[in-house]
Amino acid sequence: MGTGEPNLQTEYELSFYEDLGALDDRGGARLVRDRRTRLLCVRKDLSVYHEEVYRALMTRRAAHVPQILWMGRNGEHLTVIEQYVNGTTLQAYLDKGRLFTEKDVRGILRQLCVILRDLHGRAPAIIHRDIKPSNVLVGQNGEIWLLDLDAAKPWKPGQPRDTELIGTPGYAAPEQYGFASSGAQADIYALGALANVLLTGSLPGFGIPEGELGDIIRRCCAMDPADRPMSAYELQVMLYGGEVPGKETPQEQSSQGRTRNGKRYYKYLPPGFRSLNPIHMVVGVFLYWFCIWLGIETAPFGEHAPAAEILCSKILTTLGFLGIVLFTGNYLGVQKRFPLSRSEKKPIKILGILIWDFMSIVIAIVILVTLEDIFNWSI
Repeated sequence: MGTGEPNLQTEYELSFYEDLGALDDRGGARLVRDRRTRLLCVRKDLSVYHEEVYRALMTRRAAHVPQILWMGRNGEHLTVIEQYVNGTTLQAYLDKGRLFTEKDVRGILRQLCVILRDLHGRAPAIIHRDIKPSNVLVGQNGEIWLLDLDAAKPWKPGQPRDTELIGTPGYAAPEQYGFASSGAQADIYALGALANVLLTGSLPGFGIPEGELGDIIRRCCAMDPADRPMSAYELQVMLYGGEVPGKETPQEQSSQGRTRNGKRYYKYLPPGFRSLNPIHMVVGVFLYWFCIWLGIETAPFGEHAPAAEILCSKILTTLGFLGIVLFTGNYLGVQKRFPLSRSEKKPIKILGILIWDFMSIVIAIVILVTLEDIFNWSI
């Protein structure tokens, strides 16, 4: 935070900007025009702020965050002139009664993750702390912009809790109310709340939809930061169902504010276990047990088959059934690697999954027939 007295230099700089009126959907911001370049800009007079956040963004801009063009002390306030981005906030869409499809929400979250990876990956990391529909804007070309870093703070290792309580109820993580220091997981929590509102029109406390995206929202909105995705990178992995370009940087890892405890490897867990939802895990145990039982009981082999043939037949049949489960559950994003199943159109995607599920059984049978020819088994 900072204080200061008005000075002639600040007044001189602000004289170059013609006031055009308030921006109703962007808080107390005002639309101004630079008299020198005729470009439209946004002026904000902040009473609560972290000046070093704006200085960092003016020194090195973040993609799809409005560029900071000028900043200066104006009495007790910090006045900021930033790039004007023409578009519509997500809140404006919601106010008109629009809800978003799962495909739309995934696309929005993916773009926000890219922005957060830039902010969280700095030294020090910048934590936004106020991600909500009114602070996310859809540009004229459909690109997503993250607005309003007035509540943002630099993340400082070792700080036991936030020094000020800030954020929007429903979107602010529990740690933002003084329970702990808000690191990267605070922004992850807000992304989960945002996704739920875009899908259902309500905050997660009023219900979370079923399905894979619903599981992701539950993880993001976990009360304990340790139970959320550990970074925007790991949330990207969940959204894409597998690896994404680029690796998590040391700065992203350090901005989490906690010891990494192995949960980063959740993506390698089989379907049913990745969400760490106890109910899903119990169902998963019974499902995998059933696949193993079915593979053992239905394996084809001759009446007087040797032990090697029986064992091989049971293993391959079991793997065929497990392959169906793993492919249907999109293990490690495998569906993205095959035609049809990677389609964004649900009917085509379902058809592709059924075809490749069938193919896993066919492959197991082909291997058994090949082994029969090689070893003269009587399958």
